[in-house]
Amino acid sequence: MDTLVLQTILQDISKTYNISFTELKKKYLNSDTRTRLKPKSKLPSTLTPTKRTKDTTEIIFTDGSCINNGKRNAYGGVGVYFGKNDTRNYAMPQTKPPSNQKGELVGILKALELSRLPNVIIYTDSRYSMKCVTSGKNGWIDNWKKTNSNPKLWKNSKGKSVKHAEIIAQIDSLQKTKQSVELRHVNSHQAEPIDKNSQKYFIWYGNDQADKLAKIGSDLYKKQKQR
Repeated sequence: MDTLVLQTILQDISKTYNISFTELKKKYLNSDTRTRLKPKSKLPSTLTPTKRTKDTTEIIFTDGSCINNGKRNAYGGVGVYFGKNDTRNYAMPQTKPPSNQKGELVGILKALELSRLPNVIIYTDSRYSMKCVTSGKNGWIDNWKKTNSNPKLWKNSKGKSVKHAEIIAQIDSLQKTKQSVELRHVNSHQAEPIDKNSQKYFIWYGNDQADKLAKIGSDLYKKQKQR
């Protein structure tokens, strides 16, 4: 990830959460971290993660992170990656209580909130999130809507309240403001592809950057919890 962009993200985090910018720089902007966050070779300009189709489609990568998921000492973050040097790249802690599923959904929500083009392609490694916000036979949201017009009262097939229903409803509303929203699944934590000019590398790289941003968000959640 570009150092200047990461520095901007950390400055915003420092102001928002009153965390020492010097402390953040030591952890995320030292030489070792810069090496880990930068790709091993420059991506060709035709395949950077800011690539747009016909100038109307934006490709975005999202991820959620939660360490100790489901436990009292859990801490989680959200990461959204738009592309190299893009100031919209997003790394933030989750709100309480954190969870893997919540982080993944918030990532999609933030991607839609920050997107600027009418058509959006979002890569996520969460099939759960995809089903939550997909209409028709491949998703769940249409069935939930039938149970009640109020998302807070949605019920799943077992008659239980739908988790994160308000986040899902927000995503659903934002999708309607776009000409099209396509969610694509990507497998997480895969080996780096050899061919850096390939579409496979392009997708791997974007997902990897979103994962790193989500982990930064998780670390910030932990710092808040310890204060």
